[in-house]
Amino acid sequence: MVDKLADAGYFVVAPDLFEGDPVPENALADPSYNIGLWFARHPLTRIDQIIDATISGIKGDKYKVKKLGAVGYWYV
Repeated sequence: MVDKLADAGYFVVAPDLFEGDPVPENALADPSYNIGLWFARHPLTRIDQIIDATISGIKGDKYKVKKLGAVGYWYV
């Protein structure tokens, strides 16, 4: 999705909300993978901090963004 938006001419920022710790591919099909521990490592309060810092950064002197849109999904 990021590439398609950028290809359409939009300025795109994709913050690393999980700080280099994504859920491994096919993890949910692996009964030994503990998704609860993964969620515990990524509390919503930390994700909110990352999003707030990203928004502050793009509104700052370097990029001067005045309007922004967001896309995403949450799967539980």
